[in-house]
Amino acid sequence: MRSFGIIGFAVAVVIGEFARHTAYIFVVKRMLKIKTREMATVYIPALGSGLIIGVSIYLAASFMRQAEWPVVLVFAIELIIGLSLLLSLLLFGPQRAIREEIQERLFHAGVVINRNTITGRAVNWLGKRLLVN
Repeated sequence: MRSFGIIGFAVAVVIGEFARHTAYIFVVKRMLKIKTREMATVYIPALGSGLIIGVSIYLAASFMRQAEWPVVLVFAIELIIGLSLLLSLLLFGPQRAIREEIQERLFHAGVVINRNTITGRAVNWLGKRLLVN
């Protein structure tokens, strides 16, 4: 991989992390005696969201690079697309377990919502979205 430069290094890191994560899944599955179906129910929504976000950013970046947009603008738009899709999929997508975890952590942190402020109304709206789904 050395002759491939930074791309080769990135690919090597991805391959290594994939192998490590796969080994971790097998160890945890064996130790906790979890069924494959239970493991899949946790991973599939996150993989689907990641795929949607990754493909969207890739397509937008490819279009902008072909149009020869400035690199800073391309990067800024990639960030906006990624963040907006991540938040949208988190709030409206299939990740119920993540929404419940966020709700629990906010509750245990003692987040007090002042409904008379714009921020308080936004947090209240998000809290309702987290509870409904």
